[in-house]
Amino acid sequence: MNPKDPFKSGTGAAALVWSRAFPNLFALLRMIPRPRWAVLVLVPLGVLSSLAEMIGIILIPLFVYSMMNQLSSLAASGGALGIALRFAIGHFRSSREIALVFLLLIVLRGILAYAYSTTTSHISENISQITRERIHYLYLTLPYRFVQRHDQATLVQLLGEEVYLVAKAYTSLTRIFINSTFIVMLGIVLAVISWKIMFCVVLGSLLLSAVLRLLSYRASAIGTDVKRIHRDLWERMMITLQGMKIIRAYAQEDIHHRQFQVGSAEARNVILRELQLLLLLDPLTEVGYLIILGSIILGAQSLGINFGTTLTCVALLYRLQPHVRELEGHRLMLLQLEPQLASVRAVLEAEQQEHEPSGTLEISTIQRGIRFENVSFNYQPEATPTLHHLTFNIPAGKTTAIFGASGSGKTTIVNLLLRLYPPNGGLISVDGNPLQDLSRAQWLAMVGVAGQDVDLISGSVADNIRLADSHASQASIAAVAEAMGISEFLNSLPDRENTWVGQQEIRFSGGQRQRIGLARAVLRKPKLLILDEAMNAMDTALEQQIWRAIETRFAGCTILLITHRIETVLGVDNVICLADGCITGEGSPREMLRDPASTLSLALLAKEDAKRTTD
Repeated sequence: MNPKDPFKSGTGAAALVWSRAFPNLFALLRMIPRPRWAVLVLVPLGVLSSLAEMIGIILIPLFVYSMMNQLSSLAASGGALGIALRFAIGHFRSSREIALVFLLLIVLRGILAYAYSTTTSHISENISQITRERIHYLYLTLPYRFVQRHDQATLVQLLGEEVYLVAKAYTSLTRIFINSTFIVMLGIVLAVISWKIMFCVVLGSLLLSAVLRLLSYRASAIGTDVKRIHRDLWERMMITLQGMKIIRAYAQEDIHHRQFQVGSAEARNVILRELQLLLLLDPLTEVGYLIILGSIILGAQSLGINFGTTLTCVALLYRLQPHVRELEGHRLMLLQLEPQLASVRAVLEAEQQEHEPSGTLEISTIQRGIRFENVSFNYQPEATPTLHHLTFNIPAGKTTAIFGASGSGKTTIVNLLLRLYPPNGGLISVDGNPLQDLSRAQWLAMVGVAGQDVDLISGSVADNIRLADSHASQASIAAVAEAMGISEFLNSLPDRENTWVGQQEIRFSGGQRQRIGLARAVLRKPKLLILDEAMNAMDTALEQQIWRAIETRFAGCTILLITHRIETVLGVDNVICLADGCITGEGSPREMLRDPASTLSLALLAKEDAKRTTD
C-alpha cells in the first residue's frame, strides 16, 4: 500500500469529506491495490494540466488588449492586473508572441491531458481486472454457505457487470480531482485580481450549488432503483436460460416474455431518468453562471471595478463553467454508483469475515476409518436442524451404505465430508484426526464423488471427466469410459469425448450424465469413493453391471454409498439407516435383517408388500 495515496489512506481533509460521501467507493479503493507510482504521476500531471489551462486563459484578455493597443494604458492601473500587464509588456513584444505562447500552452495542455487520461485509463483497467479476478476467486474459495446465501442471478450480475463500475467510479474520482484543482487555481487568481468579484462568484456559486444539490437526492434514489431493476432483469434472464426446457414443455413462453418485457421497460425507464438527471445539469449550470456573469458585468462599475479587470475575470469565469459542470456530473455519477458498489464491497469484505481454515495436517490414506461423533448441522441458523447428534463409523476398506428416504439428511453428510460446510456441532474425524485439521487439498485429492447433486459443467465430455485429473491422457479417459459403460455411447457422438455438454446438460439423459460423473470419480483413483444416488437414473441391469465394475476396480477401497433403494444395500458391509436426520439403525445388513423391527427389515417388508399389491 502506498501511504501517500489519499484514495487508499484516506488522509487529508478533502479525502475525509469525500470518503464520507462515498463510503463504498473509498472502502473498495483501500482494498484494491494500485500502482505505487499512480499518485506520483497523476497529481503532477493534473496540476500542470490545470496550470497550463489557467495561464492560457489569462493570456486571452492580454491578447485582446494588445490587439486594441490598450496594454500600456491598462498597465498604468493599479492592482494585480496592472502588475500582470506591466510584466506582459516587459516580456511580450507583440500580440503575435502572446498568440504563439497561447497556442503552445493549448498544445501542452492537450499533451498533459492525454497523458493524464491514458494513465488513468491504464489504472482503471487494472482495477477492473484485479476486482474481476478477485471476485471470481472468492466465489471459488469463500465458504460454500456464502455462495448459497446469494441467488445465482445476483452473483452473475456482480461479476459480469458491477465489477466494472469500480473502475468507472475511479475514473470519475480522478476527473473530480482535475476539476477541483482547476477551480482552486482559478479562485486564487480571481481573489488576487479582484476580491470583490471573487466574493460575488463565491456567493453565486454557493446558491447554484444549493440548487444542484437537490439533484443529489434523486441521484441516490436512481442508483438504488438501477441496482434493484438490473438485479430483477438478470434474475429473469437466468430463469429463461436455465428453465428453457420446462418453460417450453408447459407452453409458458408468452407469459415469461411478458414478464421480461415488464422488467425491460423498467430498465429503460430508470436509464431515461438517469440520463434526464445528467442532461438537466448542463442547462442549470450554464444558466446559473450566465446570471453570475451578467450580475458581475452590470455591477462592476458600481463596485469600482475597471473594464480590464472585469473582462479578465469574465474570461476566467467563462472557463470555470465547464469544470463545475463536469465536477457535478461526476459527483452525481458517483452517487448513482454507490448502491451498486456496495455489493462488490460486501463480497471483498467477506474474505476476512467468512474465512475458514483449510487445515495443514498431511494425509495420504485412510487406515482406520471415518467417524461422526455427535454431529449436528443446519443450513440456516433459524431452521430446523438437518442432522441431529449423529454418531456412526465408516470403516476403512469397506463399503458402507447410508440408507434413508429423500430428505433424511443423506446428501448433507456428503456435503460435510466434502467440506462444503463445517458441522454446527460435534466432530468428524479421519483416523482420529479432526477433518478440519487435515489439508483440504490433500483430503479432497483422496475423494472421488458422483451423484445426483454433482453436476456437469459446460464443456466437452472429456473436460468434465478431466475435472478429476487435469493431466489425464486420452487413454485414461477411454479406460474409465469403458469401465462405466459409456464407450458405446461416446462412439455414437459426432465428436466422441470432445462432444460439447450443452446448457444444463440437455444433450444427455439422466443415466448418461450419471455415467459421465461416475467416470470422473473413477478417474480420480480415490481412497474414499462417494456414490450419492449415483445410479438411480439407470435400469437395474446397467446398475448391477457398473456396480460390479466398481467393486472390481476398487477392491479394498473405502466406499460410501448413499441410496434410498433397499435392494442396493443388501450386499454392502455396513448399513447406516437415517430418518429425519437421526440414526435409526446401524450394522451389517445380515445382522439388521435378523431383527424384524429394524429399519432395514421394515423397509424390505414394505417393498415386498408394494410389489405384491402391484402384481
